[in-house]
This record gives sequence, C-alpha cells and structure tokens, in this order.
Amino acid sequence: MAAKTVRVADLTIGEGIPKICMGLAAAEFDLVLDMHRQIREEEADLLEWRTDYLLGGQYADIEGINRTLAAIAAEDARPVVLTLRTESEGGQAALSSREYREIIRSYITESDAKVIDIEAFDKEGSADRDVTAFLVSLAHENGKTVILSNHDFNLTPSRKEITQRMLTMQQMGADIPKVAYMPQSEDDVHTLLEAAADAQEILTVPFIALSMGQLGMPSRVCGGTFGSCITFGASSKAQTAPGQIAVSALKEYLKKYYETDSEQEG
Repeated sequence: MAAKTVRVADLTIGEGIPKICMGLAAAEFDLVLDMHRQIREEEADLLEWRTDYLLGGQYADIEGINRTLAAIAAEDARPVVLTLRTESEGGQAALSSREYREIIRSYITESDAKVIDIEAFDKEGSADRDVTAFLVSLAHENGKTVILSNHDFNLTPSRKEITQRMLTMQQMGADIPKVAYMPQSEDDVHTLLEAAADAQEILTVPFIALSMGQLGMPSRVCGGTFGSCITFGASSKAQTAPGQIAVSALKEYLKKYYETDSEQEG
C-alpha cells in the first residue's frame, strides 16, 4: 500500500530517499542558538530540538522556547521538531506521565513549533489511547504535525509487536509513527527491518523505523528501502542517540545507496 506524504513547510516527507533530521541539544536557550549557528550549514533536511537537555526545568518555559524558535527561524527555513524526551524513553527529563503530557499540551497550544514529537505509550508500554488521541487531535486543531514515538534503549520487541505499535500510533492519529529500538544481535536489526516492511504494506501514513547503536547503524542508511521516511544524523557538535552517523557522512551514504538501488531496479 502506498503511504501518504506529509508536507511541512517546503519539505515533503514520505517521498524520495529518507530525509535527514539533525539534533539540537544544549543546557540553555542561548547555548541552543550558539549550537545552531555552528551547525546550520550542515546538510540536514530538518532539525529536532531536544528540549529535555535544557537544565532546571527550562523545557516548560514556553516564552523561552518561542523566543528560541523565532531566532532559529530567522536564520533557517528548515522545519524544527520540538521533542521533550523522558528518561523512560532514553531522554533527560525525569517526569511522570501526567507531568509530561501537561507540558506537551502547552507545547501544542502555546508554542510556535510546527512539528511536535509525542511519546505514544506510558512507562509500562501500554497506551492510554483516549489521552494520546486527544493530544493528537488538539495538535491538529492547532496546525501541528505530530510524530508519535516509541523508544526502547534495552531491547527490540518482536516483529509483530513493532508493527502493531506503529499501527496503534496511526489509529491514534499520528501523522508519522516512529519506533526506535536497541538491538542485542544482528537478528534484532533484521526483526526491526522486517517489521518496517510489514508496516509499509499496512500503514497509510509515512513512518520512521530505526535500530539504534553500533549494530543498528545500517538501518539508518537502508531503512528507506523498507519504508522508513526519516533518518537521524549527528551534527558536528552533538549526538542525541547511540549509533547516529555524522550528517555529512550520512548524506553521502544515502546518495550512494539509493543511486545504486535505483540503477539496479532500472
């Protein structure tokens, strides 16, 4: 089944080779801007601002977030994904599910971000579908594109479970479901890619599927073959997840891989 595309600013996600997303992560708003100035020439297609790296609960400071987003937008037309990653999913923010969703609601209704990442499931791996679906609906009412995400830095679920989680995210209204799991073996990487291939046949929205760490590194390049629409690369100043490849190298790998793939198909 052909997946739909998602349009954010001038970027169409879900067509062509996977788009490259590059992370911004710093402890203060001014340091985020300093980092952005140092990496803005790097050839990523979109940016992800990990607000959980802000110290002292600044990730709840909507005024500071909007001021920073405006400063980035004045110098950079690329879309910015606003992401608050909790400790339970490998991030820096020590928040209960309720605290997390209250801040995400403020991002939705008060921030100027165009794309918001929302963690789809609670710490036990189950989904409060009504709450999540409400947040997604609210985001759409406020003109936001939503990435519903699920991460596990310890293991890779079964092929069936991965595909089911992405389907659940779609049913909750995700514009782009995202899964990222840590492999313990090469078989786990294969499981992730096989699940992505299954999702490509089932889902009607574009999705992201990544295997993390050193073992999972190939998935950041070849994932598009199995349907994954975005890959994440490290800037010259920060890596926000294990196994990220430098953006400059990742761009070359993607170009060579998908040019070769096209030539073989032809």
